Amino acid sequence: MSCGSDGCLRVNASDGVLLRRAAAAGCEVAGSVVGLVGAAVAGDEGARRLVDERARMVGIAVSQLADLFDPDSVVLSGSITLGGSIQVETIVATAQWRVRAKVLPQDQATPIAASRFGTDLAVVGAGTLALRDFYSPRLHLAPTGGRENGVMPIRVARLVAAPSNAM
Repeated sequence: MSCGSDGCLRVNASDGVLLRRAAAAGCEVAGSVVGLVGAAVAGDEGARRLVDERARMVGIAVSQLADLFDPDSVVLSGSITLGGSIQVETIVATAQWRVRAKVLPQDQATPIAASRFGTDLAVVGAGTLALRDFYSPRLHLAPTGGRENGVMPIRVARLVAAPSNAM
């Protein structure tokens, strides 16, 4: 699974690449990122090295994207949040090191945190958009049919409530 380029985050840090590197390094994991991260948490040095290497790559990407887009915060989700804080701490440390390397005050660094939804953030976000359409008329929220603050919202689903007397 390669895009044909060198240096792409997916080519270097995806779950599949991480598992192939683990297999090549002889890490005994159950063929899953959960197993590999669990081994790293349990003290397997080889697994920890691989997990840290990937987290550093993601940290570099996060710092570059934060420089480019200047978000208020960065929320991490997916397999990169597995294993408690071991990957997230490395991502944050790498991104903060890159900020310090640019001689920016640390208080200007973009906050980075793991999602409270863990690996399910995309599903929760999609559900939130669908529910927003459903509840907008009842809560007098702005409709999602057009531009809001100059941004075209993403419509995931349009739910229509049956009239209350339709039984």
